[in-house]
Amino acid sequence: MVIFMLDPIYENDHVLDIGIGTGIVSKALLNYTKNLHGIDISPFMMCKVGEDIPTKIGFASALPYEKDTFDIVFSRQLFHNLVHDIDNAISEVKRVLKPHGKFLIAEFIPPDDSFENEWNSLRIKKEERLFSSFAAMKDLFKEYEFNNITSFRSHLRSDLRNWVDNMQLTDSDKLFETYELLANENYGKLCDMQIDGDNIFFDMHYGIVTGEID
Repeated sequence: MVIFMLDPIYENDHVLDIGIGTGIVSKALLNYTKNLHGIDISPFMMCKVGEDIPTKIGFASALPYEKDTFDIVFSRQLFHNLVHDIDNAISEVKRVLKPHGKFLIAEFIPPDDSFENEWNSLRIKKEERLFSSFAAMKDLFKEYEFNNITSFRSHLRSDLRNWVDNMQLTDSDKLFETYELLANENYGKLCDMQIDGDNIFFDMHYGIVTGEID
């Protein structure tokens, strides 16, 4: 899995997926270890995970697991939401990690941090956002005193229709802003924007940051 390019997963590792959703990432990780667990607030989504991965309903800020349980804790597209719970969430991550255990997050980010404000204005609907840049992701790990911090930037090919549907951008002004941003010459180059008929294809960039506890 590309989100684990920074750190290998070994057969005996115990891994927790915070915000497992339908289990799309954890299912792929079964090729590396069978000791996978997942937690999410949505039982509807978790019913699609399957029986190979034990799941629990719960919050990142109150993990229902014993101290020193996991070698790796990871989360994809969740921690940016924890504006008011980040202290508790990080404390819980550190509590359930074994000594020298690793924490990893993967989040979508602008193709370059210079576009943070424009990109952020498109993505935010009603919620606040903890961070919207690659630098801020790395700063989070420094702020909470993780060791051996490493980071990686990658991208996934997407298209405007799919992105707008996923973000539920029904507001015509937001849709126009999205087109306008993609049409920006510098932004378009960074995203490898290509027009095909009535659709626009581009790279969705994401950052991966990992750190280790004492």
